[in-house]
Amino acid sequence: MSRQTLIYYDREGLFHPEYTDSKGYRYYTIGQHEEFSLINMLTEAGTPLKEIRIYLRQKSPENLLNLLKQKQAELEKRLARLD
Repeated sequence: MSRQTLIYYDREGLFHPEYTDSKGYRYYTIGQHEEFSLINMLTEAGTPLKEIRIYLRQKSPENLLNLLKQKQAELEKRLARLD
């Protein structure tokens, strides 16, 4: 992931560094890797950042499952159109 993407996600309220030092260097923890991976997966599946932000504010296994099912249905429709 590029530095610009991380800064953009921070500005958009999606993913914040654990710590930013006085020189502006951003530090992330190992524990943040799971959330970042989820954001990355959802963006690759075409999920708008607005939907990702809503999910992150209301995180639960049920909400994630619903979001993933919705994305799966959308991707299957897209695939059917391409065939």
